[in-house]
Amino acid sequence: MGWISTGNERKAGREVTPLLSISDVSKLLAVSVITVRRKVSAGELPCIRLTKGGPMRFDLRDVEKFVQEHRS
Repeated sequence: MGWISTGNERKAGREVTPLLSISDVSKLLAVSVITVRRKVSAGELPCIRLTKGGPMRFDLRDVEKFVQEHRS
């Protein structure tokens, strides 16, 4: 798991947001890595690529929002 700055460090202390790997997200959502890729391709789950074509990383807040929006 990585960490990313939210840009609010000066205003709110040292707040950072964890970046999750695709396997972390698949485990949290209890779905396959392929399903996570499909959700990204469909525009349902945003991802971050630190380099062009690099591995997908996910902001924990985006994953939490996705879960809230897809609760049954």
